[in-house]
Amino acid sequence: MTRRAGYSLFEVLIAFAVMTMVLTALLPRQAGLFSRVAQVDERQLAQDFAYSRLDRLGVSDPLQPGITVQAYRDWRLTQTVTETVLPGASEITAVRILIEIASRSGARLARAETLRAVP
Repeated sequence: MTRRAGYSLFEVLIAFAVMTMVLTALLPRQAGLFSRVAQVDERQLAQDFAYSRLDRLGVSDPLQPGITVQAYRDWRLTQTVTETVLPGASEITAVRILIEIASRSGARLARAETLRAVP
């Protein structure tokens, strides 16, 4: 009995079964990976926005003490500006600026803080 070149139907079905099992194991993990990448991208964008907002304060935006809450994208931006006197230097007033960005669900995405001396 001579054998022809090529694969039998049984061999092809086994190959498809093995490939299906491998893809079934890999696809859910790939979906989870894409979800984590999207979360990291959103956190990085929020952090960049917080630092940009921090740099803008006192330059193009007025630096006024108080708490400001704003909505931007799907985020809640909380800006806190408080005046303090530095210990040991009663003539120097400092301003503490805190910017926090939270998602719609309330999870904190970014936080930026600085202390500036005000004449």
